[in-house]
Amino acid sequence: MSRDHILVMTDENGKKIEFEFLDQIEYKGNQYVVLLPVGEEDDLVLILQIESEDAKKTSYIAVEDEAVADAVYHLFRERAKDTFEFLD
Repeated sequence: MSRDHILVMTDENGKKIEFEFLDQIEYKGNQYVVLLPVGEEDDLVLILQIESEDAKKTSYIAVEDEAVADAVYHLFRERAKDTFEFLD
């Protein structure tokens, strides 16, 4: 895996967690990232909304609306159907 696609985030306890960046998707005027935790046994992706970006730091927030998370995930699946094998 290329380190170019690794995003390191710090959780609320100060622990650094690595994610593989899979895609950035626009949905209803907002930007979302689709991330895969590095080293996890399951293949569950994390979808976060980009809250703000500048040259030094990008801030993300959790997507609490399940309908929005589902819509972004379905857009990701459609865009990545030739790259990944999805299980239903």
